[in-house]
Amino acid sequence: MVRGVWMGGAHLVGGTARKIGQGARDLDPAHRRDGVAFALLALAVVVAAREWWGLEGTFGDVVHAVVGGTFGRVAVAVPLLLLVGAVRLMRHPERTQENSRVSIGLTALVVAACGLVHVAEDLPAPADGIAAVRDAGGVIGYLVATPLVAAVTIPFTVALLILLAFFGILVVTKTPVHMIVPRLRAGYRRLTGQHEVEGEADEDAPLVINHGHSALPEDEAKTKRLSLRERRAKRAAEKAEAELLEQYRADEAFEQAAYVEEDHDDEVVEDVQDDVATVALGVDPATPAPLAAPPTSGVPAGTQPTLEGDYLYSLPAEDSLAKGAPHKVRSAANDRVVEALTTVL
Repeated sequence: MVRGVWMGGAHLVGGTARKIGQGARDLDPAHRRDGVAFALLALAVVVAAREWWGLEGTFGDVVHAVVGGTFGRVAVAVPLLLLVGAVRLMRHPERTQENSRVSIGLTALVVAACGLVHVAEDLPAPADGIAAVRDAGGVIGYLVATPLVAAVTIPFTVALLILLAFFGILVVTKTPVHMIVPRLRAGYRRLTGQHEVEGEADEDAPLVINHGHSALPEDEAKTKRLSLRERRAKRAAEKAEAELLEQYRADEAFEQAAYVEEDHDDEVVEDVQDDVATVALGVDPATPAPLAAPPTSGVPAGTQPTLEGDYLYSLPAEDSLAKGAPHKVRSAANDRVVEALTTVL
């Protein structure tokens, strides 16, 4: 029952958080972590009730003893950190790498802040009373600042803690070291309302020229002031050019048909013959067509072709052939084969 009420409230708050803005409305239900996020939100409200609004009573004293004793004066920022974590878990729980990065950066910031506050309060120790530690950097500040001061003195401790805080800011904002200066410039221009300086714009961006402006540099775009006569001549030339452009070279062809048939006279033309005699043209001899080759028939495979006609083939005499060595009746190899077969049988 209690779990159902808790998860119902968690889903209600998580759904409301996801509907604000864009990018989180289509979150897969399997990725939701509304229960954990709702717990962080409730913890942020409890801590804020004591650290911001001074909740009295035993419950308030216990909360202050735990939170203030751990973070010291930095405890006033703990509700904001818990709220940031709750919102990120409600909207983007699937981005585990980004959530881990933000958590690491915020942890570095909190540790550096606790250490700096503890150094500023003259490094109180638990032997001086837990109230003194709680009014400084808390237990975290004591554990961070006291060993560093004992090792490298106070100035170097402050420098190291400032570097740690700067590292936390870079991690939270996902800013590489080589992008620090460009992002600072962009932030300054955004705060002051300045436009991009010429030369820093994206080279791949399309060229956009507003109406009434020129793409030429300012010195080339400016012209000297024309006199009255020059202005009249310019207006006359523009008017003549406009009249010339009102009619194009091919307009006449579209105003009427390309061919107009006229009426023919009934007059008969006589004596149309010429004095030049007509000569018959010779006909060029046609090129004879090539003769077609006679059809051929292949000989079936395995058939001995025969000679046609009166041709008779006779074998040559045996004396014309060279005689070789006589055939062997038996050999040693044959004897071994015969012996082996005889033994087997």
